[in-house]
Amino acid sequence: MSELSPRLDLPYISAAQAQKHVTHNEALRLLDGLAQLALKGFGATTPPAAPADGDMYALGPAPTGAWAANPGSLALWSDNAWLFIPPKEGWLAWGEAEAELRAYRSGNWEEVIPTLQNIESLGINTTADPVNRLALSSEASLLSHEGNGHQLKINKATTTDTASLLYQSNWTGHAEMGLTGDNDFHIKVSPDGTTWKNALEIRTSDGTVRGDAVQAGNLDTTTGRLLRMTTDRGPFDLGSRRPTILSGSLNDVQNGGVNRFLCWNTGATDVPWNYGVGMQFMAFDTTGNQLAFRRGGSPAMAFRATVTSAPTFSEWFEVFHTGNAVGTVSATPGIGSSIMERGSNANGEYVRLIDGTQICTHSVTIADVNTADGAGFRNTTGITWTFPANFAGGTLPSLSGSVNDAAHVWPTFYCNSASMATIHAKSFTAHAGTVTAHVTAIGRWF
Repeated sequence: MSELSPRLDLPYISAAQAQKHVTHNEALRLLDGLAQLALKGFGATTPPAAPADGDMYALGPAPTGAWAANPGSLALWSDNAWLFIPPKEGWLAWGEAEAELRAYRSGNWEEVIPTLQNIESLGINTTADPVNRLALSSEASLLSHEGNGHQLKINKATTTDTASLLYQSNWTGHAEMGLTGDNDFHIKVSPDGTTWKNALEIRTSDGTVRGDAVQAGNLDTTTGRLLRMTTDRGPFDLGSRRPTILSGSLNDVQNGGVNRFLCWNTGATDVPWNYGVGMQFMAFDTTGNQLAFRRGGSPAMAFRATVTSAPTFSEWFEVFHTGNAVGTVSATPGIGSSIMERGSNANGEYVRLIDGTQICTHSVTIADVNTADGAGFRNTTGITWTFPANFAGGTLPSLSGSVNDAAHVWPTFYCNSASMATIHAKSFTAHAGTVTAHVTAIGRWF
Protein backbone atom coordinates (compact mmCIF):
# COMPACT_ATOMS: atom_id res chain seq x y z
CA MET A 1 0.00 0.00 0.00
CA SER A 2 1.28 3.45 -0.98
CA GLU A 3 2.08 5.91 1.77
CA LEU A 4 0.63 8.82 -0.30
CA SER A 5 -2.84 9.50 -1.70
CA PRO A 6 -3.00 8.98 -5.49
CA ARG A 7 -4.12 12.50 -6.50
CA LEU A 8 -2.86 15.06 -4.00
CA ASP A 9 0.04 13.03 -2.53
CA LEU A 10 -1.29 13.45 0.99
CA PRO A 11 0.64 11.26 3.50
CA TYR A 12 -1.23 8.36 5.12
CA ILE A 13 -0.97 7.49 8.83
CA SER A 14 0.60 4.06 9.15
CA ALA A 15 -0.61 1.41 11.57
CA ALA A 16 1.00 1.68 14.99
CA GLN A 17 2.72 4.88 13.83
CA ALA A 18 4.17 7.03 16.56
CA GLN A 19 3.43 10.77 16.54
CA LYS A 20 0.48 10.32 14.22
CA HIS A 21 -0.33 13.99 14.58
CA VAL A 22 2.77 14.92 12.55
CA THR A 23 1.65 12.96 9.51
CA HIS A 24 -1.93 14.10 9.96
CA ASN A 25 -0.95 17.75 10.19
CA GLU A 26 1.27 17.42 7.08
CA ALA A 27 -1.65 16.09 5.09
CA LEU A 28 -3.89 18.90 6.33
CA ARG A 29 -1.29 21.48 5.38
CA LEU A 30 -1.10 20.12 1.83
CA LEU A 31 -4.85 19.89 1.57
CA ASP A 32 -5.23 23.47 2.82
CA GLY A 33 -2.91 24.70 0.11
CA LEU A 34 -4.32 22.68 -2.79
CA ALA A 35 -8.05 22.85 -2.13
CA GLN A 36 -9.67 25.85 -3.90
CA LEU A 37 -6.26 26.50 -5.43
CA ALA A 38 -5.50 30.24 -5.55
CA LEU A 39 -2.07 31.57 -6.54
CA LYS A 40 -0.38 34.90 -6.11
CA GLY A 41 0.75 34.61 -9.69
CA PHE A 42 1.96 32.39 -12.55
CA GLY A 43 5.54 32.10 -13.82
CA ALA A 44 7.08 33.49 -10.63
CA THR A 45 10.90 33.64 -10.56
CA THR A 46 11.96 35.49 -7.37
CA PRO A 47 10.75 34.59 -3.85
CA PRO A 48 9.09 37.50 -2.01
CA ALA A 49 11.02 38.99 0.89
CA ALA A 50 8.16 38.67 3.42
CA PRO A 51 5.57 36.12 2.29
CA ALA A 52 2.40 35.59 4.34
CA ASP A 53 1.53 32.18 5.66
CA GLY A 54 -0.44 30.33 2.96
CA ASP A 55 0.92 32.33 -0.01
CA MET A 56 1.44 30.12 -3.05
CA TYR A 57 3.09 30.76 -6.42
CA ALA A 58 3.33 28.82 -9.69
CA LEU A 59 7.04 28.90 -10.49
CA GLY A 60 8.44 29.57 -13.92
CA PRO A 61 11.11 27.52 -15.72
CA ALA A 62 14.06 29.37 -14.16
CA PRO A 63 13.31 30.48 -10.59
CA THR A 64 15.99 31.93 -8.32
CA GLY A 65 16.94 31.91 -4.62
CA ALA A 66 15.06 29.47 -2.46
CA TRP A 67 13.02 28.40 -5.48
CA ALA A 68 15.96 27.65 -7.79
CA ALA A 69 15.81 23.81 -7.46
CA ASN A 70 12.07 23.54 -8.14
CA PRO A 71 11.21 24.98 -11.59
CA GLY A 72 7.58 24.47 -12.58
CA SER A 73 6.45 23.55 -9.06
CA LEU A 74 3.94 25.18 -6.79
CA ALA A 75 5.67 27.00 -3.92
CA LEU A 76 3.61 27.18 -0.72
CA TRP A 77 4.82 29.29 2.26
CA SER A 78 3.81 27.39 5.42
CA ASP A 79 5.27 27.29 8.93
CA ASN A 80 8.04 29.73 7.91
CA ALA A 81 9.29 27.49 5.12
CA TRP A 82 8.67 26.90 1.41
CA LEU A 83 6.86 23.68 0.56
CA PHE A 84 7.15 22.63 -3.10
CA ILE A 85 4.33 20.66 -4.76
CA PRO A 86 4.59 19.38 -8.35
CA PRO A 87 1.31 20.22 -10.17
CA LYS A 88 -0.61 17.49 -11.94
CA GLU A 89 -2.39 17.41 -15.30
CA GLY A 90 -5.82 19.05 -15.16
CA TRP A 91 -5.41 21.04 -11.95
CA LEU A 92 -7.22 24.39 -11.95
CA ALA A 93 -5.85 27.52 -10.28
CA TRP A 94 -6.90 31.14 -10.02
CA GLY A 95 -4.13 33.70 -10.55
CA GLU A 96 -4.70 36.76 -8.43
CA ALA A 97 -2.18 38.93 -10.32
CA GLU A 98 -3.52 37.91 -13.73
CA ALA A 99 -7.20 37.79 -12.62
CA GLU A 100 -7.83 34.68 -14.68
CA LEU A 101 -8.46 30.96 -14.29
CA ARG A 102 -5.83 28.57 -15.72
CA ALA A 103 -5.50 24.80 -16.12
CA TYR A 104 -2.26 22.82 -15.90
CA ARG A 105 -1.79 21.02 -19.23
CA SER A 106 1.32 19.44 -20.75
CA GLY A 107 3.63 21.22 -18.30
CA ASN A 108 2.08 24.69 -18.71
CA TRP A 109 -0.57 26.77 -17.03
CA GLU A 110 -3.01 27.69 -19.86
CA GLU A 111 -6.07 29.92 -19.88
CA VAL A 112 -9.33 28.08 -19.38
CA ILE A 113 -11.24 30.88 -21.14
CA PRO A 114 -8.79 32.48 -23.60
CA THR A 115 -8.83 36.26 -24.16
CA LEU A 116 -10.45 37.32 -27.43
CA GLN A 117 -7.19 38.52 -28.96
CA ASN A 118 -5.56 36.73 -31.91
CA ILE A 119 -7.86 33.74 -31.58
CA GLU A 120 -8.01 31.54 -34.68
CA SER A 121 -11.83 31.47 -34.99
CA LEU A 122 -15.04 32.29 -33.18
CA GLY A 123 -18.48 30.77 -33.69
CA ILE A 124 -21.51 32.29 -31.96
CA ASN A 125 -24.43 29.86 -31.90
CA THR A 126 -22.81 28.11 -34.89
CA THR A 127 -19.48 26.65 -35.99
CA ALA A 128 -16.73 28.72 -37.56
CA ASP A 129 -14.51 27.21 -40.26
CA PRO A 130 -11.13 28.04 -41.87
CA VAL A 131 -12.79 30.43 -44.38
CA ASN A 132 -15.60 31.84 -42.22
CA ARG A 133 -13.49 32.32 -39.10
CA LEU A 134 -16.15 34.52 -37.52
CA ALA A 135 -19.60 32.91 -37.71
CA LEU A 136 -22.86 34.09 -36.17
CA SER A 137 -26.28 32.44 -36.19
CA SER A 138 -28.93 34.86 -34.94
CA GLU A 139 -32.17 36.60 -35.88
CA ALA A 140 -30.29 39.89 -36.06
CA SER A 141 -26.96 41.48 -35.23
CA LEU A 142 -26.32 44.97 -33.91
CA LEU A 143 -23.33 47.24 -34.40
CA SER A 144 -23.95 50.49 -32.53
CA HIS A 145 -22.10 53.72 -31.78
CA GLU A 146 -20.25 54.51 -28.57
CA GLY A 147 -21.34 58.10 -28.19
CA ASN A 148 -20.89 59.36 -31.75
CA GLY A 149 -20.77 57.61 -35.13
CA HIS A 150 -19.95 54.06 -36.15
CA GLN A 151 -18.13 52.65 -39.20
CA LEU A 152 -18.03 49.10 -40.53
CA LYS A 153 -14.74 48.67 -42.39
CA ILE A 154 -14.09 46.03 -45.05
CA ASN A 155 -10.47 46.09 -46.18
CA LYS A 156 -8.77 44.25 -49.04
CA ALA A 157 -5.11 43.75 -49.87
CA THR A 158 -4.79 44.84 -53.52
CA THR A 159 -6.87 46.53 -56.21
CA THR A 160 -7.81 43.25 -57.93
CA ASP A 161 -9.05 41.63 -54.71
CA THR A 162 -12.62 41.84 -53.37
CA ALA A 163 -14.09 43.77 -50.44
CA SER A 164 -17.87 43.35 -50.57
CA LEU A 165 -21.14 42.38 -48.93
CA LEU A 166 -22.71 39.22 -50.40
CA TYR A 167 -26.44 38.56 -49.98
CA GLN A 168 -27.54 34.92 -50.23
CA SER A 169 -30.75 32.89 -50.21
CA ASN A 170 -30.34 29.26 -49.09
CA TRP A 171 -26.56 29.71 -49.51
CA THR A 172 -26.92 30.91 -53.13
CA GLY A 173 -25.69 34.43 -53.87
CA HIS A 174 -28.16 36.82 -55.48
CA ALA A 175 -26.77 40.31 -54.75
CA GLU A 176 -23.36 41.76 -54.00
CA MET A 177 -22.08 45.27 -53.47
CA GLY A 178 -18.60 46.62 -52.85
CA LEU A 179 -15.19 46.67 -54.47
CA THR A 180 -15.15 43.55 -56.64
CA GLY A 181 -12.02 43.21 -58.74
CA ASP A 182 -11.15 46.93 -58.82
CA ASN A 183 -11.62 50.07 -56.73
CA ASP A 184 -14.90 51.17 -58.35
CA PHE A 185 -18.11 50.56 -56.36
CA HIS A 186 -20.24 47.80 -57.87
CA ILE A 187 -23.79 46.59 -57.28
CA LYS A 188 -24.26 43.13 -58.83
CA VAL A 189 -27.25 40.78 -59.03
CA SER A 190 -27.63 37.13 -60.02
CA PRO A 191 -30.61 34.81 -60.58
CA ASP A 192 -28.64 31.65 -59.74
CA GLY A 193 -25.40 32.62 -57.99
CA THR A 194 -23.40 31.84 -61.16
CA THR A 195 -24.41 34.40 -63.79
CA TRP A 196 -23.93 37.93 -62.52
CA LYS A 197 -25.09 41.29 -63.90
CA ASN A 198 -23.08 44.39 -63.09
CA ALA A 199 -26.18 46.53 -62.48
CA LEU A 200 -24.44 49.71 -61.31
CA GLU A 201 -20.82 50.76 -61.21
CA ILE A 202 -19.75 54.07 -59.70
CA ARG A 203 -16.33 55.17 -60.90
CA THR A 204 -13.91 56.44 -58.29
CA SER A 205 -12.18 58.58 -60.93
CA ASP A 206 -15.10 60.96 -61.59
CA GLY A 207 -18.15 59.67 -59.67
CA THR A 208 -20.12 58.84 -62.83
CA VAL A 209 -22.35 55.77 -63.15
CA ARG A 210 -22.42 52.95 -65.69
CA GLY A 211 -23.62 49.34 -65.75
CA ASP A 212 -26.41 47.11 -67.06
CA ALA A 213 -29.07 49.30 -65.40
CA VAL A 214 -27.91 52.37 -67.37
CA GLN A 215 -28.33 53.18 -71.06
CA ALA A 216 -25.62 51.40 -73.04
CA GLY A 217 -25.60 54.25 -75.57
CA ASN A 218 -27.52 57.31 -76.69
CA LEU A 219 -29.87 55.22 -78.83
CA ASP A 220 -30.52 52.55 -76.19
CA THR A 221 -34.28 52.37 -75.46
CA THR A 222 -34.27 49.25 -73.25
CA THR A 223 -37.19 49.36 -70.80
CA GLY A 224 -36.25 50.01 -67.18
CA ARG A 225 -32.78 51.44 -67.80
CA LEU A 226 -31.68 54.75 -66.34
CA LEU A 227 -31.41 57.64 -68.76
CA ARG A 228 -27.85 58.91 -68.86
CA MET A 229 -26.61 62.47 -69.34
CA THR A 230 -24.17 63.03 -72.19
CA THR A 231 -21.44 65.51 -72.91
CA ASP A 232 -23.13 68.83 -73.60
CA ARG A 233 -26.74 68.55 -74.67
CA GLY A 234 -28.57 66.69 -71.98
CA PRO A 235 -30.24 63.28 -71.75
CA PHE A 236 -31.71 63.35 -75.26
CA ASP A 237 -28.42 63.96 -77.00
CA LEU A 238 -27.63 61.49 -79.77
CA GLY A 239 -23.84 61.53 -79.48
CA SER A 240 -22.01 61.62 -82.82
CA ARG A 241 -25.39 61.37 -84.58
CA ARG A 242 -27.04 64.24 -82.75
CA PRO A 243 -29.22 66.67 -84.73
CA THR A 244 -27.58 70.06 -85.21
CA ILE A 245 -28.58 73.28 -86.88
CA LEU A 246 -26.62 73.39 -90.10
CA SER A 247 -25.77 77.08 -89.93
CA GLY A 248 -25.13 77.12 -86.18
CA SER A 249 -28.04 79.54 -85.69
CA LEU A 250 -31.81 79.44 -85.57
CA ASN A 251 -32.30 80.21 -89.26
CA ASP A 252 -33.67 78.14 -92.13
CA VAL A 253 -30.86 76.88 -94.34
CA GLN A 254 -31.03 75.91 -98.01
CA ASN A 255 -28.95 72.75 -98.43
CA GLY A 256 -28.91 71.43 -101.98
CA GLY A 257 -32.11 73.28 -102.83
CA VAL A 258 -34.00 71.70 -99.91
CA ASN A 259 -34.98 73.60 -96.77
CA ARG A 260 -33.35 71.51 -94.00
CA PHE A 261 -32.75 72.93 -90.55
CA LEU A 262 -31.59 69.73 -88.82
CA CYS A 263 -29.19 67.01 -89.90
CA TRP A 264 -27.32 63.94 -88.61
CA ASN A 265 -23.81 65.12 -87.93
CA THR A 266 -21.65 62.09 -88.83
CA GLY A 267 -18.36 63.99 -88.90
CA ALA A 268 -17.75 63.49 -92.60
CA THR A 269 -21.04 64.55 -94.20
CA ASP A 270 -24.31 66.05 -93.03
CA VAL A 271 -27.16 63.61 -93.70
CA PRO A 272 -30.45 65.58 -93.77
CA TRP A 273 -33.09 65.00 -91.14
CA ASN A 274 -36.21 66.50 -92.71
CA TYR A 275 -39.51 67.37 -91.14
CA GLY A 276 -43.22 66.96 -91.82
CA VAL A 277 -46.43 68.86 -91.33
CA GLY A 278 -47.73 69.23 -87.80
CA MET A 279 -44.46 68.08 -86.25
CA GLN A 280 -42.61 70.02 -83.57
CA PHE A 281 -38.83 70.07 -83.26
CA MET A 282 -36.45 71.32 -80.62
CA ALA A 283 -32.94 72.43 -81.48
CA PHE A 284 -29.89 73.70 -79.64
CA ASP A 285 -28.06 76.70 -81.05
CA THR A 286 -24.39 76.41 -80.05
CA THR A 287 -23.69 79.99 -81.12
CA GLY A 288 -26.36 81.71 -79.04
CA ASN A 289 -26.75 78.97 -76.42
CA GLN A 290 -30.51 79.00 -76.98
CA LEU A 291 -33.15 76.26 -77.02
CA ALA A 292 -35.94 76.66 -79.54
CA PHE A 293 -38.70 74.69 -81.21
CA ARG A 294 -40.55 74.93 -84.51
CA ARG A 295 -43.82 73.58 -85.84
CA GLY A 296 -44.28 72.00 -89.23
CA GLY A 297 -46.71 73.66 -91.66
CA SER A 298 -48.08 73.06 -95.12
CA PRO A 299 -47.82 71.47 -97.57
CA ALA A 300 -48.35 68.15 -95.83
CA MET A 301 -45.22 66.02 -95.79
CA ALA A 302 -44.15 62.69 -94.38
CA PHE A 303 -41.09 62.33 -92.22
CA ARG A 304 -38.64 61.09 -94.85
CA ALA A 305 -35.03 61.40 -95.97
CA THR A 306 -35.45 63.74 -98.94
CA VAL A 307 -38.00 66.23 -100.26
CA THR A 308 -38.26 68.20 -103.46
CA SER A 309 -39.68 71.43 -102.07
CA ALA A 310 -39.45 73.33 -98.82
CA PRO A 311 -42.55 73.32 -96.56
CA THR A 312 -43.84 76.39 -94.75
CA PHE A 313 -43.01 76.77 -91.07
CA SER A 314 -44.08 79.07 -88.30
CA GLU A 315 -41.66 81.48 -86.62
CA TRP A 316 -38.90 80.21 -84.36
CA PHE A 317 -39.97 80.47 -80.72
CA GLU A 318 -37.62 80.35 -77.79
CA VAL A 319 -38.33 77.93 -74.96
CA PHE A 320 -38.64 80.08 -71.84
CA HIS A 321 -37.57 79.09 -68.36
CA THR A 322 -36.86 80.81 -65.06
CA GLY A 323 -33.39 81.77 -66.23
CA ASN A 324 -34.54 83.88 -69.21
CA ALA A 325 -38.14 84.89 -68.39
CA VAL A 326 -36.95 88.35 -67.31
CA GLY A 327 -34.43 90.09 -69.55
CA THR A 328 -34.36 92.10 -72.77
CA VAL A 329 -37.49 91.71 -74.89
CA SER A 330 -37.57 92.00 -78.66
CA ALA A 331 -40.28 93.18 -81.01
CA THR A 332 -39.53 90.01 -83.01
CA PRO A 333 -39.45 87.23 -80.39
CA GLY A 334 -36.49 84.94 -80.89
CA ILE A 335 -32.87 84.74 -79.91
CA GLY A 336 -32.10 87.03 -77.00
CA SER A 337 -35.77 87.84 -76.28
CA SER A 338 -37.29 87.31 -72.84
CA ILE A 339 -40.91 87.35 -71.67
CA MET A 340 -40.56 90.54 -69.65
CA GLU A 341 -38.10 93.43 -69.43
CA ARG A 342 -37.92 95.68 -66.39
CA GLY A 343 -35.91 98.90 -65.98
CA SER A 344 -35.74 102.30 -64.31
CA ASN A 345 -34.08 105.71 -64.68
CA ALA A 346 -34.55 109.25 -63.44
CA ASN A 347 -37.94 109.42 -65.22
CA GLY A 348 -39.43 106.43 -63.37
CA GLU A 349 -39.79 102.69 -63.89
CA TYR A 350 -41.02 100.67 -66.86
CA VAL A 351 -42.10 97.12 -67.66
CA ARG A 352 -42.16 95.75 -71.21
CA LEU A 353 -43.95 92.50 -72.05
CA ILE A 354 -43.23 90.27 -75.03
CA ASP A 355 -46.73 90.88 -76.46
CA GLY A 356 -45.93 94.62 -76.87
CA THR A 357 -47.55 95.95 -73.69
CA GLN A 358 -45.60 98.66 -71.84
CA ILE A 359 -46.30 100.08 -68.37
CA CYS A 360 -44.52 103.22 -67.06
CA THR A 361 -44.81 104.58 -63.51
CA HIS A 362 -43.40 107.63 -61.74
CA SER A 363 -43.91 109.94 -58.74
CA VAL A 364 -43.90 113.72 -59.35
CA THR A 365 -44.10 116.66 -56.95
CA ILE A 366 -46.70 119.38 -57.68
CA ALA A 367 -46.71 122.72 -55.78
CA ASP A 368 -49.55 125.11 -54.84
CA VAL A 369 -52.85 123.92 -56.28
CA ASN A 370 -54.37 127.35 -55.65
CA THR A 371 -54.75 129.05 -59.05
CA ALA A 372 -58.42 129.66 -59.82
CA ASP A 373 -59.69 127.46 -62.63
CA GLY A 374 -63.43 127.59 -63.26
CA ALA A 375 -65.22 126.36 -60.19
CA GLY A 376 -61.99 125.00 -58.67
CA PHE A 377 -58.25 125.43 -58.56
CA ARG A 378 -55.15 124.05 -60.29
CA ASN A 379 -51.41 124.45 -60.09
CA THR A 380 -49.99 127.28 -62.18
CA THR A 381 -47.44 125.43 -64.32
CA GLY A 382 -47.86 121.96 -65.80
CA ILE A 383 -45.27 119.28 -64.94
CA THR A 384 -43.63 117.59 -67.94
CA TRP A 385 -43.16 113.82 -67.53
CA THR A 386 -40.74 112.28 -69.98
CA PHE A 387 -41.51 108.58 -70.01
CA PRO A 388 -38.70 106.26 -68.79
CA ALA A 389 -39.17 104.27 -72.03
CA ASN A 390 -40.79 105.52 -75.23
CA PHE A 391 -44.04 104.07 -76.47
CA ALA A 392 -44.44 102.99 -80.09
CA GLY A 393 -44.43 105.83 -82.60
CA GLY A 394 -47.89 106.88 -83.70
CA THR A 395 -49.49 105.61 -80.46
CA LEU A 396 -50.52 107.40 -77.28
CA PRO A 397 -50.61 105.72 -73.88
CA SER A 398 -53.48 105.81 -71.40
CA LEU A 399 -52.57 107.79 -68.26
CA SER A 400 -53.94 107.64 -64.73
CA GLY A 401 -52.82 108.57 -61.25
CA SER A 402 -53.62 109.51 -57.69
CA VAL A 403 -52.50 111.85 -54.92
CA ASN A 404 -52.17 110.14 -51.57
CA ASP A 405 -51.08 113.01 -49.32
CA ALA A 406 -53.83 115.61 -49.77
CA ALA A 407 -57.61 115.39 -49.70
CA HIS A 408 -59.68 116.53 -52.71
CA VAL A 409 -56.66 116.84 -55.05
CA TRP A 410 -56.35 114.81 -58.24
CA PRO A 411 -53.97 114.76 -61.20
CA THR A 412 -54.98 115.51 -64.79
CA PHE A 413 -53.04 114.71 -67.95
CA TYR A 414 -52.41 116.01 -71.42
CA CYS A 415 -50.54 113.72 -73.85
CA ASN A 416 -49.87 114.23 -77.55
CA SER A 417 -46.54 112.37 -77.76
CA ALA A 418 -45.26 108.80 -77.44
CA SER A 419 -42.40 110.04 -75.27
CA MET A 420 -43.90 112.52 -72.76
CA ALA A 421 -47.01 113.93 -71.09
CA THR A 422 -47.99 117.08 -69.14
CA ILE A 423 -49.40 116.70 -65.64
CA HIS A 424 -51.53 119.18 -63.65
CA ALA A 425 -53.21 118.84 -60.28
CA LYS A 426 -56.73 120.15 -59.53
CA SER A 427 -58.82 120.64 -56.41
CA PHE A 428 -62.21 122.01 -55.43
CA THR A 429 -60.55 124.11 -52.76
CA ALA A 430 -57.29 126.04 -52.78
CA HIS A 431 -54.36 123.94 -51.57
CA ALA A 432 -51.05 125.56 -50.69
CA GLY A 433 -47.84 123.57 -50.46
CA THR A 434 -46.77 120.49 -52.38
CA VAL A 435 -48.44 117.17 -53.18
CA THR A 436 -47.01 113.97 -54.63
CA ALA A 437 -48.77 112.44 -57.61
CA HIS A 438 -48.24 108.77 -58.46
CA VAL A 439 -48.82 108.41 -62.22
CA THR A 440 -49.07 105.47 -64.61
CA ALA A 441 -48.94 105.27 -68.42
CA ILE A 442 -50.06 102.12 -70.24
CA GLY A 443 -49.65 101.52 -73.97
CA ARG A 444 -47.67 99.59 -76.53
CA TRP A 445 -43.95 99.67 -77.21
CA PHE A 446 -44.27 98.06 -80.66
